Amino acid sequence: MKLCIAILCILMPAFAAAQNTPLVFRRESMTIIPKAPPVKVLTEEDEGKEEKAETQPTDPLVFNIEVRGERAMRLEGITSLTRLQDDTGVMIMFGAPIDLPQMKLNIYTPVDALMVDEEGTIFQIMPELILGHMAEDVPNRKPVLAFLYLKSGICAEKGIRPGSRIEHPYFMPKPTVLE
Repeated sequence: MKLCIAILCILMPAFAAAQNTPLVFRRESMTIIPKAPPVKVLTEEDEGKEEKAETQPTDPLVFNIEVRGERAMRLEGITSLTRLQDDTGVMIMFGAPIDLPQMKLNIYTPVDALMVDEEGTIFQIMPELILGHMAEDVPNRKPVLAFLYLKSGICAEKGIRPGSRIEHPYFMPKPTVLE
């Protein structure tokens, strides 16, 4: 009996600390609307004229992602990046858009690294990037609100390219204005 009480006294602070530890990430669902590639169309009337470009609608892609805060950039490694599937990813969110390059991380599995702006538009993709082998940081062309990491090669396979949009509550697209 005394032994049980002694063990409880030793373990109680550890249980209390575990209840107050914040979550490192949340699992959520996110949709990517791929930007359709232009399709060149020629009609009989257009023979000899310049080709016209049209876009074809593409199907939305749903991913189950881990959403992590900006502290994840300082972690030694994000182990879930080594186990990405075709429909999973890791998104590192910042509190506000920031001018931050893609930095070297201790991850040695190739990933597709995407930079996302505050409207949810993917503006830069580094395909099949091995974060641990980077010789230098990859600069961003504009402020980034999130880095999204997907399985290596999935962007090319699914047609995700710069200009594709992410639908998720963290992003606020500007309203459409007709002029």
